[in-house]
Amino acid sequence: MATINYKFSDGHKEVIEVTEEFAKEYAKLEHEERKAHEREKKRGKNIVSLDLLIEKGVDIPDNSSPDPLQELLNKEEDKITLIELADFLTPRQKQVMMMYYENRYTKAEIAEKLKIDEAAVRRHLKAAGHKILKKFS
Repeated sequence: MATINYKFSDGHKEVIEVTEEFAKEYAKLEHEERKAHEREKKRGKNIVSLDLLIEKGVDIPDNSSPDPLQELLNKEEDKITLIELADFLTPRQKQVMMMYYENRYTKAEIAEKLKIDEAAVRRHLKAAGHKILKKFS
């Protein structure tokens, strides 16, 4: 038997006795949650006030034509439905697209998890994006 520090939905924490297997799985889940939280924290650090940039005289380019794949995915109510229904994608392309767009993993994280190089991740994303745009545009 093992123990874990469990946080209940009301916020209080308790030490609970569980099986070794459960404790290992719980530790994995906590690790994934911490990594996701760290990714979100990193993304938050990149936020800059538009007013501050304008005030400092920074020339902001007009990117009125966003990434067409992202635009298509944004049109969908459930972004991942488009990927799940894409029977014309290879299983690996679907997997990479879901990890990138749904789970918000970075390309480096995807490469590490799938044990492939980052260039392969970029190729899968690019190929899948072209297929989706061709099929749904």
